[in-house]
Amino acid sequence: MYYLIEIQGKQYKVKQGDTIVVDNLNKKSGEKITIDKVLAVIGQNEAIFGTPYVSGKKVEAIVEETFKGEKIVVFKYRHKVNWRRKYGFRPILTRIKITSLS
Repeated sequence: MYYLIEIQGKQYKVKQGDTIVVDNLNKKSGEKITIDKVLAVIGQNEAIFGTPYVSGKKVEAIVEETFKGEKIVVFKYRHKVNWRRKYGFRPILTRIKITSLS
């Protein structure tokens, strides 16, 4: 059985025990979070889809760590005028572990 959940506008497919990387949640390491935006519950014989969310279902998780991701390079170029700009940044990400589906 797995759930489709929504965190900060992005959708993730999770099951119990999974570890996922999401955008920064501004939570401390070891803090428990509850996600109630469950889009679908999919089992072996049945599937429940929400409109837009499934009522009564939630996912509990623990924040493992907050870290910087890989560098993203942004390069802008305009042809024929010798104009180039290169810059980049490292996004702050949060790794969470799914503890229970209810």
